[in-house]
Amino acid sequence: MLGKPWRDDWRETLGPAWPALVAFFIVCLFVGGFTMPLSDADLPMHLALGEWIVRHRAVPFVEPFAWTRAGEPFFAYSWGPEVVYYAALSAFGPSGLHALHGLVLACAGVAVGLLGAAARWTGWTTLLVGALHIVIGVGVVPTLRPQGVLLVVIPLAWVAAMRLRDGDGSLRWAAALLGCATIAANSHLFFPLTAAPGVVLLTRSPVSWRRVVIAGCAILGGWLLSPYGLHWTDVFR
Repeated sequence: MLGKPWRDDWRETLGPAWPALVAFFIVCLFVGGFTMPLSDADLPMHLALGEWIVRHRAVPFVEPFAWTRAGEPFFAYSWGPEVVYYAALSAFGPSGLHALHGLVLACAGVAVGLLGAAARWTGWTTLLVGALHIVIGVGVVPTLRPQGVLLVVIPLAWVAAMRLRDGDGSLRWAAALLGCATIAANSHLFFPLTAAPGVVLLTRSPVSWRRVVIAGCAILGGWLLSPYGLHWTDVFR
């Protein structure tokens, strides 16, 4: 089973129409996300910060709004999604925000599919894990919030780590791991979760410490590729 190409296994387990089944699953995720209400209480704040960042072409380090905290430290650690939210609202109105949420859920499903292919899971296992991933993710992030980005980049980080472990174009997958860590670090304070996939590099015997170092440097480098990269201690404090 481990040596069989994942496409052949998915064809056997899901049937010859497996691409249509997977596509239907992804479309359902998009529609489900699109139809969810924009009810998060923090969304106005994210939009206001996105507008501030776009207009000032910088991220804030000092309280930008509240006169009661004038001069106090302030870190918009979710600045990446906030800028995207503001741009989508400005260009397409509320429908743009609905579409963004649908896109996040659809991309989360695709990310789990890529993980299933990398891990050589069966088709049904991949669909089951994808469904659980979305159910748990929506339970934690029920509407449009920056944390939703992690539903996409965390599975992709696992994919990159597995490919790096297996030696499939080491530099390419190290770059992918760097990209996942960078996106996470500019989206939410849970970005340290992108370090977890590094454990797969220890599962191959003998351990390639060179690849471990490459992965560690890629993850750490991604964390530092943020306007707050040199200020994470202050941000977490």
